Amino acid sequence: MATPNSLSTGGESFASIFLADETGSIAEDTVIEGGCLSDTTGENDIPNEYGNTSIESDSINYRELHEADQNVPQDQVTSKWEMNYHEASIFLEEGENNDKFNSHPRDRNALPAYLVVHNHWFYTLDLAASLLLMGLALIEPPAVPMFQHVPVGVHGSIELFGLAILGISILMQLRWLGWRTFIRHKRSVVKTSTWIIMLMEAIVVLVRNTTHFRITRAIRPIFLVDSRYLGGVRSYPDVMMPAYAKNRWSAAFFIAFLAINLYFIMNLMLAVIFVVFSNIEKDKFRKLLLHKRHACQYAFRLLVTRSQPNRITFRHFEGLMKFFKPKAGRWDVYLMFKTLNRSCSGLLSLGEFYNVYQVAGFTWRPKEPAKPWFDELPFPVRSLFYLIRKLVTWKWFDYFVYFVILMNGITLLTQTILLSSKGQPASHDLHVTWDQIAFVAFYVLEANLKLIGLGIQRYFHSGWNIYDFVVTILAVGGIIAEEFDSSFFYVVILRPLRLLRLFRMHKRYRDVFQTMVILLPRIMSAIVVIILTYYFFAIIGMELFAQYDMKNCCINTTVEQYYKDDNTTVFSNYYYLNNYGNLFMAGVTLFELTVVNNWFIIMEGYTAVTNDWSRLYFMFFYLVMMVVMSLVVAFIIEAFTFRMQYNQKVQESDEDEDNVHIEVSVVKEELSFMYSSATSYSALQQYATDLQNEGPVWYEGIRRRTKMLLQHRMYHDEIRQWLREAEEEDQRQRHDATFPRRFSSTSSRRSDYISTGGAASDPRSVSV
Repeated sequence: MATPNSLSTGGESFASIFLADETGSIAEDTVIEGGCLSDTTGENDIPNEYGNTSIESDSINYRELHEADQNVPQDQVTSKWEMNYHEASIFLEEGENNDKFNSHPRDRNALPAYLVVHNHWFYTLDLAASLLLMGLALIEPPAVPMFQHVPVGVHGSIELFGLAILGISILMQLRWLGWRTFIRHKRSVVKTSTWIIMLMEAIVVLVRNTTHFRITRAIRPIFLVDSRYLGGVRSYPDVMMPAYAKNRWSAAFFIAFLAINLYFIMNLMLAVIFVVFSNIEKDKFRKLLLHKRHACQYAFRLLVTRSQPNRITFRHFEGLMKFFKPKAGRWDVYLMFKTLNRSCSGLLSLGEFYNVYQVAGFTWRPKEPAKPWFDELPFPVRSLFYLIRKLVTWKWFDYFVYFVILMNGITLLTQTILLSSKGQPASHDLHVTWDQIAFVAFYVLEANLKLIGLGIQRYFHSGWNIYDFVVTILAVGGIIAEEFDSSFFYVVILRPLRLLRLFRMHKRYRDVFQTMVILLPRIMSAIVVIILTYYFFAIIGMELFAQYDMKNCCINTTVEQYYKDDNTTVFSNYYYLNNYGNLFMAGVTLFELTVVNNWFIIMEGYTAVTNDWSRLYFMFFYLVMMVVMSLVVAFIIEAFTFRMQYNQKVQESDEDEDNVHIEVSVVKEELSFMYSSATSYSALQQYATDLQNEGPVWYEGIRRRTKMLLQHRMYHDEIRQWLREAEEEDQRQRHDATFPRRFSSTSSRRSDYISTGGAASDPRSVSV
């Protein structure tokens, strides 16, 4: 089996268009040629520095440890490297997740607790426990109808169970942080305080076997917000016309009020929020960029040897990836290393290692061959498929498809107008007609032609093709389902989905659609914020107003007619449905208040059955939601304007708007090393195929385009300035930082020893 030592450096040149620089960004469509890797493992292959997980406790003498390493057995050296690999991986994960480094494991004994909590299974369990606690609002009084008879002991026990799971998380965090760091971690203190309050109340409920006034249930979302997966999260009241009927001059007040408040102050506030939000987004990117840079510095120190204190060998890079990217095969790790090693020295410098986050996101595959998939088919079929390929790649074919989609839209609009002119449409008027079947048949034909001409892999490589395929399958399924059961006529709502493809016709429209797709995860975070805000106010509202029946209430008040249930008034008297009878009803009521749907009627109704102080609840909710919704609007505007500015500044190609590509070639001498640990049949088959190729073998790396990648290119000049400032700060603090002093007195003694010359370190890797 080939080893790194057996690989020659080769004589082929490194591609000059690799544009990774001090900004930490990697150019798209990069090409890297093969034959540049070497590795060195010698007698002094001993870690240059030890991480916290390499020590048992604070009582350690680093000078003795450092000197004892000179004759240490090889098995102990291997063990120490494994610990360094693991801790370097933790550093990179902390940088990627924007976790503060003061939450790093203190020593080896703290590592198990850290690994248990920082695990996707535990993240899921923690999220489930948080959702379980929030879901208790459905069965706790006032409960939804189907859960109204759940005993107190049941939901009390469920609450204790959920709190117990969250308590494990808190104890584990306390175990790896220690008391001193834990009490300085504000979010942990808030979570722990909330947990203690909720635990005491749950015990009281179980002991008394009855519920009580528990407004603290509204703070349960704190647990959800603290979970790993959420680290991320009109009409106007008609009060003018009655006053205007009595006094015409009163209109002046309402006109001035609405003009100043609605059209000036509200828009001014939105503009201010937008500017502040944009600056915050840019500053967040700057901080995350520098945070990842520091994480790379910390990880780099744990991967260099005493014989190579300024470079990382492939062996130790592979050891890091075993923990940082455990699902990556050896060929993936090899290609990552070659992509990073732009100096073609076979050893990674710190400047090259800074790009590890971007390279680690690529998925690798052999570069698609130039010949189409049907090239080996018999002559008549092959010729036909070549004609189909030429047809579907012809630009006028797409224009014809757009024309058909436009005609489909006009047909749908015409049918809608005809149905509206008949008044209340009958259900049979919504059934599938011959023209709709014809349009769907055309879309099926288009999909099949593209699958034949482009091949399955290339066809589904495009997000637009995936969208077309899904909509086509849904349309076909809807037609078939309606033929068997006429109740499926509601599939008519699927028909307009095809019109969204017209966004692709114009670049500006594509930008709108792509901005939505790229930022969909962050939009979900904004939706979660709104839901949690609703939950908070819904719990408080249920505690305050659940006991009041609003039907036929508010007698002898200005809103009496809105709550009558006798059908004797001309007003829409359904406002009694806006109540806090359970969590779902409370949510609907809050939505009515959010869209300002005659919110004063709801507020005055509850004021009539309670007292004037209840207005504070509704006013406070309105103010909070006004800020929250302004933030959501500012988020959408900022995302779109960022994309527009990016396109104007970068002027990128439209060949693949969804992905970033790089290409790497390897020579045959490298293939045996790449596949030396391959065990799967597909990997061995690929190895055999690659060996048959003449010349170098090309691999392609692909990763999804994210806002982080766009920001790297958008703020290219600003990044240079940020890094210069960071380097100046490094130089000012270089005399006292080898490992940050956050690692307690143990780390301080280690840093003091190393800074006196006990071990060499890369001066560029000094932390801030």
